[in-house]
Amino acid sequence: RQRQMCIRDRLDSYLCSLMKHNCLIEVFMETYRSRNGKIHRPSEILFDEIVKIYLNSRENLDKKDIQFVPITINYDRVHDGESFPLELLGDTPKPDSIVKILRYFLAINKPLGKVIIRYCEPVSLQSFLESHSKKTGLEVAKYVKDEKATKSLIYDLGEELSYI
Repeated sequence: RQRQMCIRDRLDSYLCSLMKHNCLIEVFMETYRSRNGKIHRPSEILFDEIVKIYLNSRENLDKKDIQFVPITINYDRVHDGESFPLELLGDTPKPDSIVKILRYFLAINKPLGKVIIRYCEPVSLQSFLESHSKKTGLEVAKYVKDEKATKSLIYDLGEELSYI
C-alpha cells in the first residue's frame, strides 16, 4: 500500500510538472478498441489524475487552463471486417485461433483504405468546471474537498469528450 502511494505521488509530481510547463499529454480515452463504433468510458487512471491534479494544484499551475482536444481516427477497412457484421446480427464471436492470428499478421501490411482523422473543438477544463459547477450548484472549491463531486465532474467530462 505504501509503495502504491509512493508511485501515485511520483506520477502526480510528474504530471503536475508537465502541466506547469505546458507540455502535451496524450491520453487514449478508450481502454480498448471499439468494434461496434460505440464509445467506451475513458481510461480512468491517467484521465482522473490529470483532472484531480488540476483541481488540487490550480494555484501552482498559475491558474492555467487545460485544453482537451478529442481526435478520432477511422479507417475504411478493419482487419476483422468479415466477421463483424455477422456478430452484429447475433452470431457468437469465434475465439481467436492460430490461423486467425496468422491471417491477421499476413494482412497487417495491406492498405486499410482511406484514413479519416478528425480534430474536434478543444474543451476547456476551466470552462467545463464552471458550467458543471453552475449545473450542480456546487462551488468550484467544493470539487477539491468532495470526492463524490470530483468523481461526478470526471465522469461528466469523460462523457462530454467521448461524444463530441
